[in-house]
Amino acid sequence: MAPSAEDLNVNTKIAGNILIEQIRKNEVFAAMVKKYKTAFLFDEDLVKSLYTLLANSEEYKHYISTPERSAKDEKKILEVIFDLCIYGNEHTTSVLAELYMNWFNDFEMLYAWTEKMLMNVKGFSFDQVISADKLQYSKDLLNCYFEKKDFVFQLISPKLINWDPERIANLDMIILHLGICEFLYFPTIPIKVTINEYIDLAKSYSTSQSGQFVNGLLDNVRKDLEANNQLHKIDYIRK
Repeated sequence: MAPSAEDLNVNTKIAGNILIEQIRKNEVFAAMVKKYKTAFLFDEDLVKSLYTLLANSEEYKHYISTPERSAKDEKKILEVIFDLCIYGNEHTTSVLAELYMNWFNDFEMLYAWTEKMLMNVKGFSFDQVISADKLQYSKDLLNCYFEKKDFVFQLISPKLINWDPERIANLDMIILHLGICEFLYFPTIPIKVTINEYIDLAKSYSTSQSGQFVNGLLDNVRKDLEANNQLHKIDYIRK
């Protein structure tokens, strides 16, 4: 089939989008694309369907109808692309979920990451998904888990009398250890926040009974620590 007049006169304004150019010229971004082969995530048919979806949107039509470029419009059209073609597109999210098993769990973090990137493309660190503070916290918590494992188990063990050890999920025990480490060694995190977050983790990643189990055990350990005047949060000292 011969191309139509419309096919031959494709508006190429989006190709020269200022922010897209900044992203393309970012050496770290280029290296990450090459390393993880992200340029080949989507097949040609999906790319075409996403382009058609974008081209038919009112936001895109308005964008290409304006010959001038403004920072506001350049950013706005990329927000439309992310929302319409990626985060808000069931077909795209289905493909990504097949490729990355934690896609739906990481969705909110990646969405926030995208918004932050669009605010400052030039100064954005494409190889740093989470902040340096959060990365350090996760390393400290993991190290604390291993260093304090025996001591923390001594706090948990008396609470397991009425539980069959073989029926306690390994992940639940890890969650309990991490929660108690936060109780004792991470003073910036309120105890109530710790309990609620680890209950949610247990519900999301472990068994149907894990949320209740973790809630009860963490609360009992907290009460014992308070009764024995041991609940004095001390900064975890990295070795």
